[in-house]
Amino acid sequence: MADIQFVTWDGGGNLPPTVGIAQELRRRGHAVRVIGEESQRHAVDSAGLSFTAWSHPLSTGLGGRPPSERLTYLIEEVWLNANLADEVIAALALQPAEIVVVDCMLEGVLACSQKIAAPTVVLVHGLFRSVLPVRDSLIAFGNQLREAAGPAALDLRQLMWEHKDLVVVTTLREFDGADDEPATNIRYVGPVLPGPSPTMGWPSPWEASDQRPLVLVSLSTMPGQGSFPLAQKVLDALAESALRVVMTTGALPPETLTPPENAAVFGVVPHEAILPEASLMVTHGGHGSVMGALAHGLPLVCIPGVGADQPIGGRAYRGSRCRKGGGSRCTRGPWPHRRRGSQRPLVPCGGSADASTDQHVERSRRGSIGYRVDARQQVAASRGRLGGQSLLWCRRNHRPRLRGQGPLR
Repeated sequence: MADIQFVTWDGGGNLPPTVGIAQELRRRGHAVRVIGEESQRHAVDSAGLSFTAWSHPLSTGLGGRPPSERLTYLIEEVWLNANLADEVIAALALQPAEIVVVDCMLEGVLACSQKIAAPTVVLVHGLFRSVLPVRDSLIAFGNQLREAAGPAALDLRQLMWEHKDLVVVTTLREFDGADDEPATNIRYVGPVLPGPSPTMGWPSPWEASDQRPLVLVSLSTMPGQGSFPLAQKVLDALAESALRVVMTTGALPPETLTPPENAAVFGVVPHEAILPEASLMVTHGGHGSVMGALAHGLPLVCIPGVGADQPIGGRAYRGSRCRKGGGSRCTRGPWPHRRRGSQRPLVPCGGSADASTDQHVERSRRGSIGYRVDARQQVAASRGRLGGQSLLWCRRNHRPRLRGQGPLR
């Protein structure tokens, strides 16, 4: 068995795939440790994983910074902060690891991966190929900031994910525009989504007999990204509808919003507890939220947030079909005000159980490996074999069985 070190930060949707893969590795007998932000401790501890916090806040240090300063802060203090690599190296000196799995956004750590005496795996918790131009632009801007502040620019080659030992991409190739065969060190393993739990539930304020369609609204869990004006506009737009509305706000305090009578606002509720009851999801286009909705066959309304990948993801998901009727819609601008006067139904009625719809949903589901990264689809490193067995690997083009169904074609 191997010692595996995960290195992450609080980016909201990046934690579920990190924890899901780490849990499965631990279940298989590997020793797994996680370095992350103090705000992630409860989730990691609850998953039964060993956790160490960074010496200071990263994304949670955004605090009350104005929006105009947030991107610069994230680049300098989180994403391109090479000092974080020193903490990782110090931790590995105390407790060596045979594989180090680094969140793709921690470019400062990746820049120093040659100093880490172990294979480096890049965990891409969303789209890969589609966001490479955005990544390169952020790196270029970040290096300009470094040079202006005094430190030397980071080595571009060391920052490229595709130059590391392995890149694990937790999305579907169909959504990422990856038509040709990727390089051998790039593995698409599908979305890592939480599985059902016997204790899963959520505090619904409505009677079980209430048959109004349920709309789930989530506009990012990442600290500093929550938008009070947008969240309030969405609630106001849905106030006069014959719907039940559940909004989860993540880092945005729920008490700052004024929900209408048909809405309930929560800070954090597991989406997997609500999605089976939902008829539609309104989202910022975060990868985890979208994949969770598609895995449950839901139509989507995407209002891309400030995350660099969200407009790209919105375009990728637009036009996708779903089992519960309708397709995905991506919009920019004051969507809630337009919807108020619209005569088109917000929640599609009836099903659209044609063949193309079902096939699309099944393609979306086939990568849902959260708590299922087992012999059917395994995540892994291309180096560091022990006893003739790869510590972590992915079987390409595998068709797993999901939820008791036959193999997907």
